[in-house]
Amino acid sequence: MATREEHHIGGWRFDVVGAALVGPTGERRLEHRAARTLELLCRRRGETVTHTEILAEVWDSRAVSANSVAVVIADLRRSLDDDARDPRHIATVAKRGYRLNPETGAPDDALPRSRRPIVITLLLLLAAAAIAALLLRTPTRPIAIIVEPVQNATGIAANDPLARALSELVTHRVSAETDKVAETQDLPGKVASGQRPVRLAAKLILWNGQPTLSLTATDPAKGSVLWAAMAAGPADHLATTTIKAIHDFGAHLPAI
Repeated sequence: MATREEHHIGGWRFDVVGAALVGPTGERRLEHRAARTLELLCRRRGETVTHTEILAEVWDSRAVSANSVAVVIADLRRSLDDDARDPRHIATVAKRGYRLNPETGAPDDALPRSRRPIVITLLLLLAAAAIAALLLRTPTRPIAIIVEPVQNATGIAANDPLARALSELVTHRVSAETDKVAETQDLPGKVASGQRPVRLAAKLILWNGQPTLSLTATDPAKGSVLWAAMAAGPADHLATTTIKAIHDFGAHLPAI
């Protein structure tokens, strides 16, 4: 089956051959695995593509870390200016995989006038139901964040000091960006009764030849990934990109 060379995702045009997104703000190049993952989601648009299917096609079923797919999806969302909490393009299907949403519907003028009052009434009813659900929802437990020391997974011993410095930076920024408890794994402290632990792990890896920090927040009880991001190198820019990633983590906490 022939592969389409272009796909449209919102205001973006995905050039499959050039591995790039072209939009109002210019061109954004995609890393090879990110481009292959997006091309797969485009071919299966509207369907759930499982983690296993993505690993089989993009990584050729090679053994990779558990969060490799989540990291690539987070990279794609940043490139598409998408939001994991309220995705317009790439939706997470819990415990299964991901889905590229179909293009949203026609403009208001395409809706027959006779049906507009019905649609408006339905939207108002849905809004009222959503508000009622929020009011009745049981309050979530406060979160306690457990920060693991950064692992040097580059295989280069000279990067050990960088990993240690990033450990200190991540713990400090989590404390500064959130009002949650932030403890390191080697000095875990006690999670107060009624608090929900969230484990934040980080690995220093090589991505396109540059040291890059891969961050993943998980639910220790369920083992599910709650949030993932990458802070890109080179080494002298890692502090800045790490701070931005932790700021994004803090912004996602209410949804976690």
